[in-house]
Amino acid sequence: MQKPLPLPRTVNPALSKGTEAVLLKALAKLPEDRYPDVTSFTNALADPSAHTAVTARRATPVAAGAPRDRRPLIAGAIAAVVLVAAGIAFAATRSGEPSVSGSQQTAAPIAAATSASTAAPTATAATTAATAATQKKGALLFTAKLDPSVNEIGQQHIGPDNSFGSLKTVPGAIEMNVAKSGGQVAMLMSYKPPSDYVAEYDLQLIGSNTNATITLRSGPDGGYEVALNGQPQTIVLRRLDCSAGPGQCNVQPIGSPMSSEFGAGKTVTIGVTVQGSTISLWVDGKAGPTISNAAASGAPAIIAFSVFGNEGALRLVGLRVYAPPS
Repeated sequence: MQKPLPLPRTVNPALSKGTEAVLLKALAKLPEDRYPDVTSFTNALADPSAHTAVTARRATPVAAGAPRDRRPLIAGAIAAVVLVAAGIAFAATRSGEPSVSGSQQTAAPIAAATSASTAAPTATAATTAATAATQKKGALLFTAKLDPSVNEIGQQHIGPDNSFGSLKTVPGAIEMNVAKSGGQVAMLMSYKPPSDYVAEYDLQLIGSNTNATITLRSGPDGGYEVALNGQPQTIVLRRLDCSAGPGQCNVQPIGSPMSSEFGAGKTVTIGVTVQGSTISLWVDGKAGPTISNAAASGAPAIIAFSVFGNEGALRLVGLRVYAPPS
């Protein structure tokens, strides 16, 4: 604990110097060197360019025999903070999403639940529009290799601890496995898409009461995602409004849920177009809902996945990213 922190950019070279400075301040050894509250931290992450490198003061040596802080390895802490910066909140109570109590999670589907234990703001009503019958694409920008020899996972999280799940790349797939009821597994892809993009995700959701999300845009005040519900078997485009603060996210489904069929060996292809204030969804080539008043700023585009609920898994068996159509 007396050694200086490793620089976050040695863990993830894609981080900017400003973001690195924010993370180092958040992970400072002395409490007075850290941000005073979560709001200050998330505000700093929202505009990391305004921050410069910080030098943490050396902590006072711990006397022999004194109790020691049993905190996780610093590299793991950096990974967790980067995931929070990307907007992947695991402990947040979302209005419209099942809550976790102990090791049991309610079986209510994400899109159907309406109650919440934490007060949350009411999101501005979504403006929907007609979705084109065929998803149009520009030039191919990225294809996931899905090969164990290629590291395509930028950051990851398994909770409440590593016994609750696993994350690994196998030939032809990235597997996110929930081993215990109440577990959560998430990953942020190392590839960062442009602000406007088209993507196709080939996914397998295994487990009748297992749920998953694909994050499309995410920032401190919320973002946009696609939810896969194991029971009932539906896919929902939705908006998250987290403007009330961490742990107080209001979930707003966009349009009607789309039926799908999940299970071992059954692949569903989810297509999304994220372009300016418009986000559209397709499932296996069938047009779904479109939101036409999505916030284009404050929620950067990312590609991230999470799976949670009862024992089950999410397998990514294909991912292609394109430029938006001209």
